[in-house]
Amino acid sequence: MIDPSEIQAVARQDQVGAAMRVWAETVAAARDQLLKAGFTREESVAIATQWVSLVIAHNLGAGRVA
Repeated sequence: MIDPSEIQAVARQDQVGAAMRVWAETVAAARDQLLKAGFTREESVAIATQWVSLVIAHNLGAGRVA
């Protein structure tokens, strides 16, 4: 018999993986916009990563992200 906690652990891993994919896609989109605006690749990656991380942290603090 499968332990229910194992099912929950797998489901949680799937959620984390999905969240990481969304984070990476959002960073890539922001990076692309910054590149179009004339920032270097290094600047664009740094700014996009920090911006997306701050937005997520803000939303977590506001209870908007489960």
